Amino acid sequence: MFCSHLAAFAVFGAIDPIESGWLGEFLTRAQHRERMHWVGSVTQILREADHQAKESAWNRWMRRYLELRVQANPIALDAEESGAMCEWVTVLGSHYAEILRFLLAGPPPDVKRDMFYYRLQEAALLDRAPVLTARFLTALLSQEDGHQLWDLDQVHTMVSDLIDLDATEPTLRPLCEQLGRIGSPRALEFLDRLRA
Repeated sequence: MFCSHLAAFAVFGAIDPIESGWLGEFLTRAQHRERMHWVGSVTQILREADHQAKESAWNRWMRRYLELRVQANPIALDAEESGAMCEWVTVLGSHYAEILRFLLAGPPPDVKRDMFYYRLQEAALLDRAPVLTARFLTALLSQEDGHQLWDLDQVHTMVSDLIDLDATEPTLRPLCEQLGRIGSPRALEFLDRLRA
């Protein structure tokens, strides 16, 4: 409950949570599970917020927050927490490319068993930043072991769409190789579609 209230203050409050210092203090004092709950609460609040509230939160503190966290300020970001923040690309679609750049600067996000690929594919954002999306999917898949990847069909759809956009893009080869590593039945098909 406490983390949910803090998330609401961060998203809707008039006080900048970074400048005022309360967010940094919370992050350094909170246990991992509380930080995860806070990120989840921010995500849920943003999902339900209107466009103006989302933009206000992004401009007021969220952009700086991501920038600071990938620099381990005030504490290091781990793969699970970074994975939870991946949801922000789907709820803050107007900042898709910028959020991807921040997430790619940190530890590879872990979204295992979370159906994130389904939500990412449904958001239909990959054409806004195809190269970054390919790098992002490669980073995400590097954390997968191929087990319980229930939304692999959505990964296949996104990879196919990225190849259709530009089959010569060099970032697609490592993505297809990651698919092969996790045992995707379509990895070779995708590799064959790439052009040098």
